[in-house]
Amino acid sequence: MNYICPVEGAREEMEKIDPELANNELIFPTEEYLANSQTMRALTPDEDSKYNQLFQQAIGN
Repeated sequence: MNYICPVEGAREEMEKIDPELANNELIFPTEEYLANSQTMRALTPDEDSKYNQLFQQAIGN
């Protein structure tokens, strides 16, 4: 899972610390990068419960 930084001005501050990370599109995606991405919808409470139940079974709990 990747985390996109939501803080305005964070990229400019990161450029001072680590320019390579400031240019990482997984952290600071460009509009073009975002236009080619997809998001997953949030699960309903029932779906989330079922998913967690099945996951626990899969890991042996």
